[in-house]
Amino acid sequence: MSSSSDPIKAGHSAGSTISGIASGSIDVGKSIQIGDSLHNIDNKNELIQLSIPVEVARVLKWLAEKQNITPELALQKAIATEAFIYDITKIQEGQILFKSKDNTIGEITFK
Repeated sequence: MSSSSDPIKAGHSAGSTISGIASGSIDVGKSIQIGDSLHNIDNKNELIQLSIPVEVARVLKWLAEKQNITPELALQKAIATEAFIYDITKIQEGQILFKSKDNTIGEITFK
C-alpha cells in the first residue's frame, strides 16, 4: 500500500467515493430507517473490544478526521451505512449507483 495521507485513495476502492442513490435514511445515535423496517438504537453503550488491522484503524481515524467526529462515531456511521447498503442491495435486491465528476454513472456491487 502506498504511503499517501489519504488512505482511501492510497489503495481502498470499495466504496471510497460513493454518492449512493437509494431511499431511506441513516440517523446514527437515534434510529436507522432501512427499507420498510425501523431498527431502534438505544443510546446505551456496550464495551466491545476488537482487534482490527492497522490499515483499517488508519482508515477509521482518517474518516473521523475528515468529518471532524470521533473514531467511535465514524465507526457507528460506517456500520449504519453498511446496514443500509446491505438492505438495499441484498434484501430489496436494488442497486447503488454513483455519478463521477465526469458525469459517468457507475454501479457499486458487493459479492
